[in-house]
Amino acid sequence: VFGPIKVSRAPARVGQEDMQGVELRLFVHLESDAAITLTALKLSVGIRQLRLRGDLVVRLEPLLSEPPICGGVVVCFLDQPRIQMDFVKLARIVDNSLLAGTVKNAIDHAVAGALVMPNVAAVSLGKEEQGVDRALLRTPKPLGVLRVTVLRADLPEVGGSNNRNIRLTLADDEWRCVVPFKTRSSIWQQDEVHD
Repeated sequence: VFGPIKVSRAPARVGQEDMQGVELRLFVHLESDAAITLTALKLSVGIRQLRLRGDLVVRLEPLLSEPPICGGVVVCFLDQPRIQMDFVKLARIVDNSLLAGTVKNAIDHAVAGALVMPNVAAVSLGKEEQGVDRALLRTPKPLGVLRVTVLRADLPEVGGSNNRNIRLTLADDEWRCVVPFKTRSSIWQQDEVHD
């Protein structure tokens, strides 16, 4: 299922203002019943169902005045897509166990490292003589920098423990900081900054 599609001019990047393109943003909801099983040493692990939801970006750039009209196609997610899967065979150990969070984080991290901005899948359609920079397609320059400063958090107690941390995730970057004091309402020092 593809949700609403938003078509706009691809945003200009610093130092690439003359590079024109088209950007498509679409919501993707994929539900696959594909059965995937791996067997090694008579042990089988597998996935029975895979579900993926997220906002996919398809950029067509640079636009050319001659065929193929579009110099390249760049595909990525702006934020981490939501991924769910049903495990089968020996992999079912992961479901409802302490391993579930670890496995989910590993899968999320692998997807972010491959397809969440600034990581992209890029295919060059044009030639370098037409002004298509293949390296630039694969490593787009950022639009800007976001600086996050944690000032204060009101956190509920979890299992009677005050040992908590805050996790911030943006695109493929994740940042964790430990709650500094053993209280529900914590205030951070001004030097707790992440770029």
